[in-house]
Amino acid sequence: MGRALLVALSWLGLLSNVSLAQDREAEILDETSPFQVLDDGQRLVTWGLVIPARRVLVPAKVEGILDQLELTPGTVVKAGDLIGELESRQARSAVNEATTTARSATQKVAVATAALEQSRLDWELAESDLARAKQSRERVADSVSDAELAKREFDVRRAAIEVELRQATLAADEAELELAEIRIANREAELADHRLVAPFDATVTQLIARPGQWCDRGDPILELIDTSHASLRLFVPAAWARLEPRQISARVWVDDQPSDMEVSVEFVAPEIDRVRQVVAVQLRLADERLIPGERVRVEVVRSEVTDNESTEDRTR
Repeated sequence: MGRALLVALSWLGLLSNVSLAQDREAEILDETSPFQVLDDGQRLVTWGLVIPARRVLVPAKVEGILDQLELTPGTVVKAGDLIGELESRQARSAVNEATTTARSATQKVAVATAALEQSRLDWELAESDLARAKQSRERVADSVSDAELAKREFDVRRAAIEVELRQATLAADEAELELAEIRIANREAELADHRLVAPFDATVTQLIARPGQWCDRGDPILELIDTSHASLRLFVPAAWARLEPRQISARVWVDDQPSDMEVSVEFVAPEIDRVRQVVAVQLRLADERLIPGERVRVEVVRSEVTDNESTEDRTR
């Protein structure tokens, strides 16, 4: 009887220790689990993954040999910086040819413009001669013969036709110049496609192609990340799926200590993971202490929207 009592007490002590250990473990985040829910589902602790604001693969816009790529992972570039170039001799030659054609067209327009101005002067002079002849004949009947008057009228008509011809020639030359300028713009755009330009302030993370390598259109050349700010991706229970961003607050741990880092909710994913029954939440971090790829501990708290808050939102 006494021995049985001792055994029972031992089991009770063991179960009590196990229960206490489980309670303590509930407060300690396990990296292998998506989250630990506390306070009747109002608070949870989890791990979040720090991700860059943007991550892009810079592709080749044209096919050709990668001629220049003098960067290394970790290099910081500014928006608009030249970060690489594909072989562009043919494209440069096409730009030069289009420029030469446009220069010739410009000269033709200048010549046609001068010719038009001269023809207008000739027309005005012919009209003046005709007007003087008519005035002279009105004063003295036989001062200008019919043949001479007819000739001057003919000269006016011929000068008018010459002006029309010069106008048509100028219009054609101007159209040719406009077309040449369009060709220049197209050739320059094609040349620009050979250049790899940073789309935003970024840091190089990896080089996918190497100088001398043939690249097809669309092949990735290098990867960039936007480090202007970082975001934190984490998961919350599916029951939180209908929460608005303003109903979620978070606190991030840095070096195993709660931090005062400013955190805002960027979005709550619009769909639930059917397998794990979780919802992705993304936080924006206004701090440079965390770097992409880092896993950090996060405490997330949900709050309810009051009727007054809902009414105020509807009236805004």
